[in-house]
Amino acid sequence: MTINLLDSLAVAGGDSVEVTVGDRTLSVRRDFTGDEVAAIIGLHSEGGIAPTLDEQLRALAAALSDSDDETQSAFVDALMEMPVLVIQQVTLRLAQIAGLRGEDGSFTVGARP
Repeated sequence: MTINLLDSLAVAGGDSVEVTVGDRTLSVRRDFTGDEVAAIIGLHSEGGIAPTLDEQLRALAAALSDSDDETQSAFVDALMEMPVLVIQQVTLRLAQIAGLRGEDGSFTVGARP
């Protein structure tokens, strides 16, 4: 028997939910495999794959959302017009809605029943 330890990172949060920033709406997934969660955590790690804020937000939107690419891009464009501190709070809240971060802001693990 083989056990994939990344499976313990999986999140089963149910159906997607819609969030808005101004007049832009994004559908946020709430169900992730362990591999997907590991990749998302990597976006927030030093030396992550996205060197600029814009690229990081686009990668995060792609990872968290099941909206089409055009909708994701418009949502990120709207975010990029906001102050960095607002962007930080919005992305934290997105991860909380997705079930990847707890109310204290820490990444949650093992949330899949």
